[in-house]
Amino acid sequence: MSLLWTLALRGLPLLGVLVVVLVLLVVALGATGFSDRVLNASVHKPHVGVSAALSRACHSVRHCATMCSESTGHSPQGRARHLW
Repeated sequence: MSLLWTLALRGLPLLGVLVVVLVLLVVALGATGFSDRVLNASVHKPHVGVSAALSRACHSVRHCATMCSESTGHSPQGRARHLW
């Protein structure tokens, strides 16, 4: 029983240091905006491939709007002006 007690007493400061380091890491990453950049990159990454494919395939705004409507199922009415 004394062995468990000794290990518990030595483990508590280690857990405290772990919590402090994690809190400081979260604060540092949040203050630098790193998490925002990672989130934006992960959100916009699929759109890069679609954008590149559309730029190679589209010859006009109307053609691009038609291709988008076919792939998404939305009507191209009023959406062509937002593509470029």
